[in-house]
Amino acid sequence: MVDAPGRPATDRPRDQPARSGAWPQQVRVEVTRIRHQTRIARARSTSAQADALVDAIEAHLCDAEAVIGQRLWYRRAAVLDWWHGTSIEQAFRSLHAARTFLVELIPDSALDPLIPGAIARVGSCLQPADPRRLEVERLADPHMCPRRKRAELIHALQMGYAASDESHAHVRDFRNLLLCAASLILLFMALFVVEVSHHPTGVPFCFSPGITTAQATGAANGPGPSAAAAGHTVCPSGEQVAGGAPPRFPSRPTCGSSPVSACSAAHWPPRSASARSPAG
Repeated sequence: MVDAPGRPATDRPRDQPARSGAWPQQVRVEVTRIRHQTRIARARSTSAQADALVDAIEAHLCDAEAVIGQRLWYRRAAVLDWWHGTSIEQAFRSLHAARTFLVELIPDSALDPLIPGAIARVGSCLQPADPRRLEVERLADPHMCPRRKRAELIHALQMGYAASDESHAHVRDFRNLLLCAASLILLFMALFVVEVSHHPTGVPFCFSPGITTAQATGAANGPGPSAAAAGHTVCPSGEQVAGGAPPRFPSRPTCGSSPVSACSAAHWPPRSASARSPAG
């Protein structure tokens, strides 16, 4: 069985197991679909360059299949491939090129269904006032000659695919930047923990609060709680008096300090009118 002149089907790596993940399976499905569409279009085409187009499509499909084979994830080349996105870029760019060549092979009657998708793809990546977008939107003209429509459609697909590939590359660069930032933060935190464990006094977590304006005013009026507060040490686990005294925690609110919480709890539930009346 021969799919293209001089290219037997056994030369393709289609029977090799694909690597794990969603995108290799998607690439494999797209390769199969484009290959069958190419066969159908070749059977209907009478163009003299049909065989050359089939060879070009098949070459790009083989390039896409070559990068979805199973690889050892722990190899250095596999890690660099994931970091730079080499395989996924080659696979989808090859599929995009194959789709573009397929447009040159299909008959004129199959061009119109492809126009809305091309216009939407270009419109999603170009500004409304961009001349290239305005030129692509002219594809919706029903009176355009098929030859020019085919050329404009191919140009629109190439422009849309290029913009899509570039946006994916930007997203990948942003992902790598976030990973680098997270790794640096993790490294600095680990170094900080090691340093604190070896030199606890180098980074004290307890401190003595300074005297505020209100405390200074209270100290001028006489010794009291404001003056005594200057001798406290504040720690994350609680407030501790200098000299080794146990931590001080807020006392339970009284009826005078918190009427809503303490007083309401003390007088709940309310006594009935019969209980208040001595006569019963």
